Amino acid sequence: MPGQMTVEEMGARYQRVATATVFDTLEELGYSYQCLAPDIRPLTLTMRIAGPAVTLKGARDPRGELKEPLPKFRDYGMHRAFYPGCVVVIDTEKAEGVGCWGDLMSYSAHQRGAVGLVCDGGVRDALAMLEIPRWSVFTRFVTPTSSYHRFKMHDFQIPVSLSGALSHQVAVHPGDWLVGDADG
Repeated sequence: MPGQMTVEEMGARYQRVATATVFDTLEELGYSYQCLAPDIRPLTLTMRIAGPAVTLKGARDPRGELKEPLPKFRDYGMHRAFYPGCVVVIDTEKAEGVGCWGDLMSYSAHQRGAVGLVCDGGVRDALAMLEIPRWSVFTRFVTPTSSYHRFKMHDFQIPVSLSGALSHQVAVHPGDWLVGDADG
């Protein structure tokens, strides 16, 4: 349709708007509880992110106790969910001490068009992720610890909950827009 913007074009516009302005606008509209927890931070203060969410949900799995993955994970189903301009959003169920995402997953998502990651948990391979062009990472912490035998994705493209700044949790649905900068 003539005049319609692509997701990437809309994301580029949103990246130019400060998150403080986005928060103030949402608050005026009655949406005060959309801000994520202040400890979900960009890897560098110059990172900006904007795009619709592709949601992932995982949990600690120290002994491989989680059931087999859902059929939709077969044939790289999770990776096929990524699309140009999207933001990967991970609900880790507060998995502490584990890198739930790293450079290889980032390269794969980026290759499919994703512009960045928001992880309510930890990531690893931070320096390698910084080398990915036009890739932004917002995370709670960085660790060398691998997810292998410690963390497992168990669903995607479902509503997830991330830690909130003014509320205990912020619901994120597939397709919800996220905007981030140095303020969070």
